[in-house]
Amino acid sequence: MGGLNCVKDEDPNDFQSNGDPHGTHVAGLVGANGPMKGTAPSVNLMSYRVFAKDGSGATNFAILKAVAHAVENGCDFLNMSLGVDGDDPALAEAITHARNEGSLVLAAGNNSHGGDVGSPSNYADCIGISAVGRTDVLPVNAQAQQDITASRGTSPDTFFAAFSCIGNSLNITGPGVGVVSTVPGGYGQLSGTSMACPTITGFAAQLLASNPTLMKADRTRKRSDEMAKILMENAQNLGLPADQQGRGLPFT
Repeated sequence: MGGLNCVKDEDPNDFQSNGDPHGTHVAGLVGANGPMKGTAPSVNLMSYRVFAKDGSGATNFAILKAVAHAVENGCDFLNMSLGVDGDDPALAEAITHARNEGSLVLAAGNNSHGGDVGSPSNYADCIGISAVGRTDVLPVNAQAQQDITASRGTSPDTFFAAFSCIGNSLNITGPGVGVVSTVPGGYGQLSGTSMACPTITGFAAQLLASNPTLMKADRTRKRSDEMAKILMENAQNLGLPADQQGRGLPFT
């Protein structure tokens, strides 16, 4: 694991946790390889930290710097479990640049509680991800019970998460309710489209690893478009509306 701290006035080599469990939880859902496994436990995981240690939000500058360095370092997938306020043309351009350089960006659709899909998830060159859950795996007294809705899929246990966004720019969905992953010092559960996104990012990494021809292909738009196509082809319709699930939940 390597990376870069992209926060202004912080040590560039301090790309580990900033003390908030969010980033560690996200990373574990992709690449944890201990008692709990991520969806791609053998992945080479890079950390580009954009949130400051003082708890302040990520700046546009830090996010753009993270995307640029991830592309420069040859990352196949960029997981963005974050949202930005309003539209950011510079970030949209950076995501298109990543796509053109063979990197596929996946972003959380944002926790807008039934509102619109936020940016950068709604950009055309980004894979936008919503969140679903299952009633049959939630403990009776779990806080995540509040995220259950009446919007059900073909299986009555599958529901669209109450906190998730809705919109036609969503591409796929992922498990995001009461998800257990790594946190500093151990394990914990969190809910959000931020959790759904890395679960799918790890799955996408597994799909790429199982395709040696694509893995070795030139890092061009053709490569990243093919990665997106394969991911979509593995999405299974859950029976939810398209503006909630996109193409569905990827799995094999």
